[in-house]
Amino acid sequence: MDKEIMKGAQPQTAQEMYNELVSIREPYLERARQSAELTIPALLPQEGQKGLDLPTPWQSLGASAVNTLSSKVTLTLMPPATAFFKFELSNETKQTVNANGPEAMAQVEQTLIELEERVMKNIEGTADRVAISEASKQLIVAGNVLIHQPAKGSMRVFKLNQYVVRRDPSGNPIRIVLKECISPLALPQEILDAAHMSGQASKAADGSLDIYTVIQRENIATFKTYQEINDMVVEGTEGTIPASSMSYLPLRWARSDGEDYGRSHVEEYLGDFNSLEGLERAIVEGSAASAKIVYLRNPGSATSAEEFSHAENGDVVDGSPQDFVVVQAQKFADLQVAQAEAAKLEQRLARAFLMVSSVQRQAERVTAEEIRIMAGELEESLGGIYSTLALELQLPYIKRKMALMSQSGELPQFPPGTLAPTIVTGLAALGRNAEVAKIMSWANACSSVIGPEAFAGSVNSDQLLKKFGTGFGVKVNEIVKSAEQMQQEQQAAQQQSNMQTMGPEVIRAQANKQQQ
Repeated sequence: MDKEIMKGAQPQTAQEMYNELVSIREPYLERARQSAELTIPALLPQEGQKGLDLPTPWQSLGASAVNTLSSKVTLTLMPPATAFFKFELSNETKQTVNANGPEAMAQVEQTLIELEERVMKNIEGTADRVAISEASKQLIVAGNVLIHQPAKGSMRVFKLNQYVVRRDPSGNPIRIVLKECISPLALPQEILDAAHMSGQASKAADGSLDIYTVIQRENIATFKTYQEINDMVVEGTEGTIPASSMSYLPLRWARSDGEDYGRSHVEEYLGDFNSLEGLERAIVEGSAASAKIVYLRNPGSATSAEEFSHAENGDVVDGSPQDFVVVQAQKFADLQVAQAEAAKLEQRLARAFLMVSSVQRQAERVTAEEIRIMAGELEESLGGIYSTLALELQLPYIKRKMALMSQSGELPQFPPGTLAPTIVTGLAALGRNAEVAKIMSWANACSSVIGPEAFAGSVNSDQLLKKFGTGFGVKVNEIVKSAEQMQQEQQAAQQQSNMQTMGPEVIRAQANKQQQ
């Protein structure tokens, strides 16, 4: 941690804070740009590159691998139509609810499911999923990205070259400085007047203004935030953000203790990407050279070179076959070696980026279950990544979403410490049915030991069905019959059975009475 932060001293301006931390970010930024050049250059171009200046890789596997892994990560972090979180009560609140009986707890769990659905509807109605998809690509290639979830408007994504961050030894951010270049036409006149009063020190060459946003930790519970233009604080931008609902999230792909920035997935395989890039370039250029057709003419030949070159298909030309010879590169064996090595690299990279083609066995008949099992084995290698993103992205994102919805009245206000979200995606629980899987394993074991009939008679089937519904996120109250409904149906069935049993006897008694 730098000495100024330890002493509590602040650099004079936000621009000085930014420039102070740029040197720490530079090695990570350079590696990220190298990774982008071999995959998708537009994700993080070199300084000054734009449009046609972007390099074009010789292979497309990098772009395909990044897009594939990004899609899988996005679907895992934010699965469509499925809550990737669940609300859980604190231990004290659970004891209070349980004191009112199991029916009360079941009712509370159903209410929590309804609240979860309300939050998911809010998420589906925004463009947050698009921003998360963009952020996932940045994480895979650059290893770092900053997302901002404002109180109003859609989520924003900032690349590594737009911000700097300082973290404490535990990895929690203590200072974030964001740099944006904005056209003066997009700013109110009073802000422009204030910027011109202090000169044009932060005005870019294209006429835009550099705006710096500072997010500084004040204490364990709050962050202070403000914006500066030309070394002047913009009026109305000062405020505080609760740490429990932080709106600025500096994300990392792979965290390293003691480092302010993370490492990317592409960086871990940068050697293979560099090798594949060189081999693919050699193969393409060698193939193009081999495809070039050039004839060598014997200098002592009487055959006219001009007549030979202008001959149409099927024409007859006077000459001898020895007069002209086709030049051959004779590099077929060498190109085969390069192609075989490139194929090995492609296979390794496809496995590393969870591409389906890498796990599918080359055979005429491959079952879907075989692919699912092999894909699951590959995904285990990313277990640590899912854990990091669950801690640094999913949980803060949901807390921020809950805070905003509570402020707008879409969610009720809960007393502090009574309700908390829990992430249920990733390898620890690939869905909401993790608890259901444990209950089913227990039920199957008990049923096999004491027998199905004894087990069915010793459990509360109503509560068991509600546990299953809660685990799957289903409103069981709309599906499962209540105890009153079941009692009424049993009484109606008994009456119907009595009528069917007593009907013939009544008819015979009536007939005997008429005969008498």
